[in-house]
Amino acid sequence: MKSLNIVLIFLLSLTHVTHAQMKHDWKNAPLNPLNPTSASRYDSQTLIKGDVVMVNDFCYDKDHMILDPMLFNDEKSAKQYNGVYQKKNKKGQVVEETIYYKGKKDKTRYSYNKKGLLSKMEAVATEGTTSTYTYDGKNRIIKNVTVYNGDRITTKYTYEKDNDLLVINEMEYAPGDVLKNHLIYTYHNGLIVALESAGKVKSSFGYQFDKNGNWINQFEYENWLDDNGKWVKIGADEEDPYIIEQNIVYRNQLKNIDTKKAVVKRFSYRRYELILKAGETEIHFPSSKVGNDIIIYNPFEKEYFLASNASTLLNSDGANKSVPIKSQGKVNSILKHQNKTLVNGRIIE
Repeated sequence: MKSLNIVLIFLLSLTHVTHAQMKHDWKNAPLNPLNPTSASRYDSQTLIKGDVVMVNDFCYDKDHMILDPMLFNDEKSAKQYNGVYQKKNKKGQVVEETIYYKGKKDKTRYSYNKKGLLSKMEAVATEGTTSTYTYDGKNRIIKNVTVYNGDRITTKYTYEKDNDLLVINEMEYAPGDVLKNHLIYTYHNGLIVALESAGKVKSSFGYQFDKNGNWINQFEYENWLDDNGKWVKIGADEEDPYIIEQNIVYRNQLKNIDTKKAVVKRFSYRRYELILKAGETEIHFPSSKVGNDIIIYNPFEKEYFLASNASTLLNSDGANKSVPIKSQGKVNSILKHQNKTLVNGRIIE
């Protein structure tokens, strides 16, 4: 496995939902399913702390909830702009989510137990998936039963705690109680440090942290079990590990953003994008290609920037070059450019 399994769900921020329902417990229950509210927090992907407003190109408000370009407060707009609309109960919990796309819709329903933990998730479709979750007395998932198209998969979890280390066994059973897959996770103070596919592949993880204690680089070292029962390194080694970068931006770093030029930046897998800078801080605002132009969107100010004919620079020849940009105005979540309409920085097809 080359990276953590990260599930990113773009859902509504519910500021009146209790803190316990919102915050994911990385130290004690890192594999708990995310409810729609906790999935919207800045720490839904990994353990994060401090006044963080951006993680990579995802932006968060003052309550640490995602600024979701797809989510709308009214169903009419969600239908019009191929977005997401959510219904909530009296406790502020999302109980139904509808995703609209080109006249079609897909619904998911959510149920909760008395402690506010997600107890059931049901995808409403012809062959919808239903997952039911069971927890122990410490609010940790111990069983997930998923039914899809008549097939029933049961996943069980066991926990072992050793000081700051938490070892979780995840065992997936096919119908007939046949063990299909066995993963062993090891966490240290909320961060994964090892992941083993029992008897097959084992990865260990190291981290580089910023001055606030959030990780900015994750290093993965992978081994596999040979025919003699010995763990052997494969792929990257300690001198050249597989690296996942995490760009963290704090609220005070949003000051003094250069709004006159952008910079071509290379990311993983030889992907090039335009970013803004505030001093030495890289700001990865969402961007879209429209014809040969690049449109950058600042969701905090609802401001678009136009980089004319900049798409030709998104390659190795353009790396680190500055590109002039021009503001298209503030407090405007909708922009029409050439034959495209952008809403909240997203092109509407």
